Amino acid sequence: MAYSIDFRQKALDHYEQHGNISQTARTFRITNRTLYQWIALKKETGSLQHRTKGGNSERIDKEELRRYVAEHPDAYQYEIAQHLGCTASNVGYLLKTLKITRKKKTTVYKEQDLQKSNRLPKTAGTIFRNAKGLLGRNGF
Repeated sequence: MAYSIDFRQKALDHYEQHGNISQTARTFRITNRTLYQWIALKKETGSLQHRTKGGNSERIDKEELRRYVAEHPDAYQYEIAQHLGCTASNVGYLLKTLKITRKKKTTVYKEQDLQKSNRLPKTAGTIFRNAKGLLGRNGF
């Protein structure tokens, strides 16, 4: 839970009067670190307002994302992010929410020559048996 600005100001006033961080922290039942952070916040911003975090500065247009993915199906997420002006993690999250998969083509495809692919295991087995014969019984 965040402390109120009035409470923060009272703690800083007490610290300025007494000049002792530990005593002020014990008096207000806060940690020394919290008090140090408030002092730094006051120096940096001149105020004790809560800092706001970045968050989502701009929304990504979902239709533009769909259109770009349709036009560039092999684009990486970082390339899409550069085009849209956001981060790759934002693109990944949005692709997931839109249920757009980014799977690349597999090694098994319709145009594959089955005769050539069936030769590979036989060739690999032959090479292994020949190598085993060269190595001897113990494999050395």
